[in-house]
Amino acid sequence: PDSVRINVLGPISIEGLPPGVGEKLGRRSTELLVYLALRGQATGPELEEALWHGRRIDSQTRHSLVYRTRQ
Repeated sequence: PDSVRINVLGPISIEGLPPGVGEKLGRRSTELLVYLALRGQATGPELEEALWHGRRIDSQTRHSLVYRTRQ
């Protein structure tokens, strides 16, 4: 498929990913994709607020999550 579709009403589902990729997404990666689908873009502090409920995290942790999700 040419695009990815993220369904957020009801159970979260992500369609249009290559076979096997959707099963590898962790909970945080799915949360990141949904957040970005709804917001479009985000700064580091905005991601910390949304995904870690405002708890300050190491920037490497945040970068690692984004990297793994892109993979």
